[in-house]
Amino acid sequence: MDDEGISSIHSESPVRIQRSESEIARLLSDATDVEVLDGATPEKAAEALELAWRKDRCLHLTLILLDGETREETRRLARSS
Repeated sequence: MDDEGISSIHSESPVRIQRSESEIARLLSDATDVEVLDGATPEKAAEALELAWRKDRCLHLTLILLDGETREETRRLARSS
C-alpha cells in the first residue's frame, strides 16, 4: 500500500500488480505470518519474500530429514537440495 494504491508482487518478479482491497483479503486468506515492510520498494519486498521462501524451504527439508518414517529416496532428494 502506498500513494499509488494497493499492489502485490510475485516471488519471481518485482513487477507490481495493482489490487483491490478485497483481492488482498483473498490473497492473505487465513495467513498468520504476514509481515509489514514500511517504505519498502518492490525490489526490497521481493528480496524479503525470497528470504522467507528460502527459510521455509530449509525448515521443510530439515523436517523431511528428521522424519524417521520418510522413504530413503525422499531423504536423499532432501539432502541434495
